[in-house]
Amino acid sequence: MFTSPPVSSAGDQLGTLLAGAFAFHSDGAATFDQAMQFIQALDLRDDDLDPTAHADEQKMWRHLMQSKLRVNAGGGGIDVPVGMLLDIARGRAPSNAPAVPEEVAAREAMAAGFRLLDDGHTVAVSNTALAIQGMLKGTAWPNEWGRVLRRLPGARPGGATSFGYQGSTARVTLVPLD
Repeated sequence: MFTSPPVSSAGDQLGTLLAGAFAFHSDGAATFDQAMQFIQALDLRDDDLDPTAHADEQKMWRHLMQSKLRVNAGGGGIDVPVGMLLDIARGRAPSNAPAVPEEVAAREAMAAGFRLLDDGHTVAVSNTALAIQGMLKGTAWPNEWGRVLRRLPGARPGGATSFGYQGSTARVTLVPLD
C-alpha cells in the first residue's frame, strides 16, 4: 500500500481506473472498507504511483551514462562508462575513476557523440551519432533518442554542433549535468 498520496494528476487518473477495476469485480457500489480492501490487495507502492519514478527518458539517460567506451590510457585500453568520462572531463573524477587525463576523457566522449560544453555543466548529445545508436541497439530507444532526451528536466534542442572530426557535425540535444 502506498504511504504518501500520489501527485494530483496521477491521483485523478488512478481513482478513475480503480473505480473501473472495482466495477468489474462487483455489481454494487463500493463502501469505503471494500474500496480500501480492494486497493490493499493490489499491493501498490509509492514508486508505482509516481509518474516520474520510472520515466522513460531517465531510463534511457542512465543507460547512456552507464554504457562503456574503450579508452586508451596508460598503454592499454580500458572500458569506462560515459558518465564517468564526462565527470573526468569536467574535473570531477570520482575516487574510483581510472587514470584518464581530462583532455583524453573529453576527446573520447566527444568522438562518441557527447560534447561537454565550455560551461562544464551541459553536454551536447548528438542526435545521429553511430556510437550512440550502437549503445541503444536492442533497447526501446534505437532511433530518435534526441526527442526522448528533450523530456529530461532542463534539456533543450541545440543547433548543429561539430564533434571534432570530418562528417561529425550533427544537431544535438543539450542536457544539463547538474
